[in-house]
Amino acid sequence: MRLFSSRNGEKEHELSWLDWSLAGDLTPDGKEVVFSEAGEGGGAGYSVFIRNTDGSPAIRLGEGIGMAFSPDRQWVVAIVHSGSIGEVALFPTRAGMPRKISTPGLRVNLADWMPDGKQILLTASDAKSVRLYLQDLAGGSPKPISADGFHQFSRTISADGKWVAATGPDQKDYLVPIGGGNPRLLSNLVPGDQPSGWTADRSSLYVYTRGQIPARVYRLNVQSGEKTLWKELQPYEVAGMYEASRVLPTPDGKSYVISYRQQLSDLFLVDGLR
Repeated sequence: MRLFSSRNGEKEHELSWLDWSLAGDLTPDGKEVVFSEAGEGGGAGYSVFIRNTDGSPAIRLGEGIGMAFSPDRQWVVAIVHSGSIGEVALFPTRAGMPRKISTPGLRVNLADWMPDGKQILLTASDAKSVRLYLQDLAGGSPKPISADGFHQFSRTISADGKWVAATGPDQKDYLVPIGGGNPRLLSNLVPGDQPSGWTADRSSLYVYTRGQIPARVYRLNVQSGEKTLWKELQPYEVAGMYEASRVLPTPDGKSYVISYRQQLSDLFLVDGLR
């Protein structure tokens, strides 16, 4: 897995650090990225890194899978796998000590910050089902906020904290009201479409389909369902086979990071066979 970045229309440049760099989050100004190393270099439990998109060295925060920056950029929320349990960890991006967030009885699959920086939205499962939960960082138990079978998409909590994009138990995509109420169906999506953040005017979600090259990224108007092409992204190298694994645009559309999965093979020529 290889990680690339582009700012203000510049040519993509590589930000890969070890052998399997998977993007997790990008700051709204496009200057800093959270990513995970999931290959041999990342270790058995993987590793969480942050790195400036100017190419300066990456900083390892700890073990786990990096999810998202806090709104003030002082923390990164991550999932740390302890045996079969996925736990929530908060890593400071500067000085400070990591924190563990207790979610007893739940295996956490995905975590993202609420805009106030005081709560985290989780996709988690208990012994019976999976759903969305709201966790207050001041303490207390996670509060379920959706019906069974909903899985949130990362980076899709609206700026006002009222909605999040999620897949429902019917495998259709919805905007789920975080404060309670009925989910709203997102129209004009096809299987495999991946919402990946809101546009700056808050009217649309960026959407792409994993596994495609070129990676076609669209703006999906959540009210009308109109889908307009934003960019087609393709690696500047031609060696091997590529597919887009993660595409993370900034709200203003001026910057993005993308993780490509690259497959290389060797060609052999054998002479003198009888």
